[in-house]
Parts: sequence; structure tokens; C-alpha cells
Amino acid sequence: MLLHPNSMLVGLREAALDRSDGAGKTFVSTGIVECLETLARLHRRLAKRQANLKVRVFNSQASVSVYRADGRYLVSMFLHGQLAIDSPQFEIEGTHDTVLGEQIQRELDTLWDIGRDVDLGDWNRSIDMIRF
Repeated sequence: MLLHPNSMLVGLREAALDRSDGAGKTFVSTGIVECLETLARLHRRLAKRQANLKVRVFNSQASVSVYRADGRYLVSMFLHGQLAIDSPQFEIEGTHDTVLGEQIQRELDTLWDIGRDVDLGDWNRSIDMIRF
């Protein structure tokens, strides 16, 4: 799940980070596009193995950054002036075994439900067609 690269929320996050990519494009939007390009390459490699990779974009203010692997979460906040990956992170073990784990999963489910699928075969066209 990624923020839609053309969302007006990109500008808000950009202002909070106070950064640019040096070429006049927003740092946040450029980062999202780079992630989509990386995921599209991964999708092409996985297609040979008939593996599934689903990507969705959303147009909502995310409250936390979450990486999930099996039954563990790495959770960070979107703080002003720094990327979530550079912010303090905490680990939650058990997706439904703790109150915090349940709340984080509910937040992920909410973002997933409001998100729209991205066709990684032609993600650029797919992104352009998504309307919220």
C-alpha cells in the first residue's frame, strides 16, 4: 500500500519533510514512483513463478508506517522533518494477540479497503486511471 503519487496529501507530507529531489519534483512523489517501478520489476520476475503480488494506492492521511512480515509488525510514525524509516520504530509480535497488534491491523485493513488496485503490468496507466 502506497499513497497515490498524485494525491494532494503528497504536498502536505512534502511540506512536513521540507525536502525536494533537486529537480523540481516533490521528494515524496518521486519516492512513491520509484517504489512503484521497483514493485513492477519484482512483479515481472515473480510472474514467471506464478506468485502473487498485490499493490494498492490510497488517498488518505496514514497515521503510521507499517511493515508486516508473517506475524510481526515494524511500526513507525510520520514525524515532521524526517522519513518514517529514519524515525523510531517498534516491533509488535502477533497480529491479533495484542491490543496494539489488533489496532494496527485494523488501520491496515481500513487503508486496504479504501485503496485501489494498481496493475503492475502498466502501473503508470493504472495510476492515471484511478480516481478517488
